[in-house]
Amino acid sequence: MSDAIGGLYLYEAENAPGSFGIRVLASVPCLEAGYRMMDIFGLRVSAA
Repeated sequence: MSDAIGGLYLYEAENAPGSFGIRVLASVPCLEAGYRMMDIFGLRVSAA
């Protein structure tokens, strides 16, 4: 069993004072399920 943290995190920028700069909207522990969820919602991965 691996100790690596996997999954998919959907987040948005957060500009509130005292914040860490991002706000996690959802986390999906299974990467494949996360990509299926993105496809259902019509979301696309943005280029870094």
